[in-house]
Amino acid sequence: MNTRGVGKRFMVAALTGLALGCTKEADAPQSATVIVEASATQGLLLIVSTRFEVPTGGQVAYANVDTVQVTGNYTETYALNSEARFSAILLNETEAIEVVRLSVLIDNNVQYDEAATMGMGGFLQFLYRFQFDGLGL
Repeated sequence: MNTRGVGKRFMVAALTGLALGCTKEADAPQSATVIVEASATQGLLLIVSTRFEVPTGGQVAYANVDTVQVTGNYTETYALNSEARFSAILLNETEAIEVVRLSVLIDNNVQYDEAATMGMGGFLQFLYRFQFDGLGL
């Protein structure tokens, strides 16, 4: 069961889950598809964003987020904006132990596929930023 502070784990997950793309703007991805496999009837929250920054300290600063209460299996495709960034967090908000799988496809290519057994506060997180013209993070 996952019981540590959620904020601290978001920062660690953001640093370890960061994916970089190619270097040409024309190659920037256009979509992100989120697939959740779960048998939960309540308490799973999917948080997605296409606008965020990751300053030098590593803490993710979100400009906007969309939230979806997930019950059972869920699939949604999101259009990426010109920054080609995407974040998905699947969070267990109840005391029930949930067995879940979170997959994220960027332009139909699997970038993240992780399963977990999560207690209250447990989460899976994926963070993607496309790298333009060789610029750093």
